[in-house]
Amino acid sequence: MRSFGSSLTKKRSVFFWVLTVLSLVWTAFIFSNSLKNADDSLIQSGCIVDFVIDSILCVPDDKLTVDFAAFVTNFVRKLAHFTEFAILSSLLFFVFFVRQDNETKSFAFSMTITFFVAIADETLQTFSAGRACRFTDVFIDCSGGIFACTVCFIILRIVEFVKKRRITD
Repeated sequence: MRSFGSSLTKKRSVFFWVLTVLSLVWTAFIFSNSLKNADDSLIQSGCIVDFVIDSILCVPDDKLTVDFAAFVTNFVRKLAHFTEFAILSSLLFFVFFVRQDNETKSFAFSMTITFFVAIADETLQTFSAGRACRFTDVFIDCSGGIFACTVCFIILRIVEFVKKRRITD
């Protein structure tokens, strides 16, 4: 760990605990979504699907087919999985980075936890009426995590590069 002044170390400690609590709250949010039965889950995503079809894609009702609506619904639901786990993975990445100051270890640790949360999340769905555990959803969840961790990793490398350039200039 890099050497920091005591006030910065205290700030890092506070930041660590805030990120840890946010990660736990976000995980609880993910799990709460998995505990909804299929009908409630469909209603929840239906609002977003309606918005996408009406406002973003601007498809009039007379041109909307059942197949297209099903495609958009599936896409929105999978994107929700991807996004939920991208956010979780980002939070975890910075929890570990603040603690260890090592991008590679932060990436590995956050992805390991993200993977296990994804498995637990899919397993929880088996206890909700009309829901099932799908390997493809674990893959999508982990893909969101990998994407987010990669972005975090790149951002930290860019920040490091800029700091070094400022020092040498």
